[in-house]
Amino acid sequence: MRWIDGADWEETPIFRQLMRQIDQGLVPDDCRSGEELVARYRQLDSIFEETRARGRMLDMDELPEFHYRRAHGATLVHIARDGTCLRSGGGAHRFAIAHILDLPEMPAQLGAIHPEALEAGHLERLRRSALKPSASGF
Repeated sequence: MRWIDGADWEETPIFRQLMRQIDQGLVPDDCRSGEELVARYRQLDSIFEETRARGRMLDMDELPEFHYRRAHGATLVHIARDGTCLRSGGGAHRFAIAHILDLPEMPAQLGAIHPEALEAGHLERLRRSALKPSASGF
């Protein structure tokens, strides 16, 4: 809703849900207040705009430490036997940014990989970046 339709974050169901959780005394996405939640979503907007301008996502080692928290920021993927990437937990916003901007690739944290995918060389193929020849996606 935000990045496609231009809605204010406060109009989105996820923002309202997280605000309800904060009001209940919970700490979603490490946010303890509405102000912290607004700041988090401003940071996501910044990441979206920087990614759009750059045409690619930064590798995790290119990010300042505060931008990437393994438990909350990584897009965890598993590799199926045919080399298909299967998104698991974490990194939903990064995944959404990559999808909305139609990026051909994105950095990810590797989870499980099917042995047949290894035998077929899918991991080697997935590690090659068309956008950054010297970089690996995992």
